[in-house]
Amino acid sequence: DNTAPVLTSVTVSPSTGQVGDTLTCAATATDADGGTPTVTLAWSDGSTASTYAIVSSDDPGDTITCTATATDTGGATDSDTAT
Repeated sequence: DNTAPVLTSVTVSPSTGQVGDTLTCAATATDADGGTPTVTLAWSDGSTASTYAIVSSDDPGDTITCTATATDTGGATDSDTAT
């Protein structure tokens, strides 16, 4: 029986930014089954890198989110979001 992985943290730093700044998303996960989950990241614009460059087309006041998804070798997943 496969147990889903658990995202233990998802962070975006710095917590605020302006045009020209780069945000970094980091996530960690554990798996009770003893495996090492694969963690993928996705920003609110659909990009999938660990960093996000704030550009002039980002509206001031927008909340930029990063969604982390942990997947174990059995295909079970866990997701969480940070802003």
